[in-house]
Amino acid sequence: MALRDKNIDWLRKDIWIPWQAFDWQLTANADFSETAADADSGGLGWPAAGAGPLSIDSADNADETLPLPAAGGAFAAATGPYGFFASSVGTGTPQVQHIATSLNTGFAMTNDSFLQYWGAIPPDLDRTQEVGFRIAYTSGSSTAADTVDWTILVTPRAEDEQLTAASSGTALSTTVAQDTIGAATARLLKVAPRGILAAANAAMPAIADLFWGLSVELENTDVTTTTEGLYFLGLFVDYLPRATYGAGVGFNRDLLTNRLDHDGSP
Repeated sequence: MALRDKNIDWLRKDIWIPWQAFDWQLTANADFSETAADADSGGLGWPAAGAGPLSIDSADNADETLPLPAAGGAFAAATGPYGFFASSVGTGTPQVQHIATSLNTGFAMTNDSFLQYWGAIPPDLDRTQEVGFRIAYTSGSSTAADTVDWTILVTPRAEDEQLTAASSGTALSTTVAQDTIGAATARLLKVAPRGILAAANAAMPAIADLFWGLSVELENTDVTTTTEGLYFLGLFVDYLPRATYGAGVGFNRDLLTNRLDHDGSP
């Protein structure tokens, strides 16, 4: 008898898409303001024409200065003060920021801001089984009851199909449930509840699809993003593999069992 996927109790694969993989660009900004007091935007800019030295915003929450050009010449072409920052291409243009005391970086999110990812669909994804999504983030909030609401949209694309904004994608079958900060401690590593793309969902990639767009939106939060900050770190995607010819796996193994139980017990 040939060995098929349906005969194998596959563990779920769990891949990590870091914030660096989401689409971003350099965005002009008229100042070096951070989203939160404990963050740093890492921007670079220049002063008004004929004034002051070059300014750089680095990893200690303060703006340092760099020397002027040779012989003390001014940046005559500048109309500043002006700066450039790494920002998402999505709505709200979340900035990449250094989360000072944790030595991490991430996208600083605000209500209704979203991030966009376009990437290859895992080639061994079993399209007959659900796909799970979990958002990793952190916050400067120390209010346990603060809520965080995320939305994920999915857009599959085949060769010669038009690329569009991922924010126009299809909602998950089971949306991401509301999360809370959960403890009076700032900068906890948080993972939002798992959202599910069911096999019957119209956004489940077809065999011909090569890419998918994933839109991650901070829909709403009680966190005061202007002073405390809320930072997107990345996205976990879990799925069952399809490694042989045939109809796919015969059992939808639960994610929690696979992540925590590796000793062979049921």
